[in-house]
Amino acid sequence: DSSQAYASPLGFPDATVLSQAFDNDQACIFVSCFARVGPPVAAIKIPLKQKGGVIQFPFAFTIREKDLLYPLTPSAWATDARNGGELGIAVTLDTDGRIVTGSKDDLIG
Repeated sequence: DSSQAYASPLGFPDATVLSQAFDNDQACIFVSCFARVGPPVAAIKIPLKQKGGVIQFPFAFTIREKDLLYPLTPSAWATDARNGGELGIAVTLDTDGRIVTGSKDDLIG
């Protein structure tokens, strides 16, 4: 029954409901954090399959100083003009765990 897919507040309980392409050990979530200008300031990669099973939505995550992207370091970020302003988040559900490959099944939002 496809109506079960809409039981989650965000529409789907996990990515495998969206496409079977996400039902593999390489599939992951890429989260990028960016300011109004410049390249992303931080990013994380989270495997969709965890020890307890497939990640369920909604899914909470934390971006920490260790996730800053080069050339940012914690001390550089402390004085960066983008720190203290609004930050945005972009999320990619990636089927093969390699953001550079791109696939028709990857989802970006």
